[in-house]
Amino acid sequence: MSDRGGDLDYAALAVRIHDRLWNHGDLATVEGFCWPDLVAYLPEELDRDGFSRYVAETRAGLPDLAVHVHETVAERNQVLLRAHVTGTHRGPLLGLPPTGRPTLRTELVWYRFHGGRVACLWRESNPLVVLDQLGVVPPEDAGPFGRFGHSLRTLARMAVLTAKGGPKWTTR
Repeated sequence: MSDRGGDLDYAALAVRIHDRLWNHGDLATVEGFCWPDLVAYLPEELDRDGFSRYVAETRAGLPDLAVHVHETVAERNQVLLRAHVTGTHRGPLLGLPPTGRPTLRTELVWYRFHGGRVACLWRESNPLVVLDQLGVVPPEDAGPFGRFGHSLRTLARMAVLTAKGGPKWTTR
């Protein structure tokens, strides 16, 4: 099978994989459509097992996660997706206990295929946007004392959420 495009519609395949992974949480997609030596940059570098865990942990934190692909750009065996992602923070996410707050972010995902399977992928997104939506990031106009006060309030809020039965909040 050629990686120059040929009969395989890589754009449609990338959208299908992305949908099955993120909208349906189908982790078998990783094994079925990704090479065992997959390298995923999210931006940290993950192998196939690490990528599968990342998908599972993200979906656990945002169980109603939905990805909406707006555009695809394909050339030969490479596909770029532009999408937005929504979800409600109902489980542990980024080390934070559930807040119940909605999240919205945009992302670009670049898939590189080899032999009809994903060999490598890069995801560009801004997790700071999500942290801001979860109330962790202090307001832009907060001065030094405002940032300090915001940090204390955030710690107190996380302690309350944890005490109400949320996951144990740990730092690394």
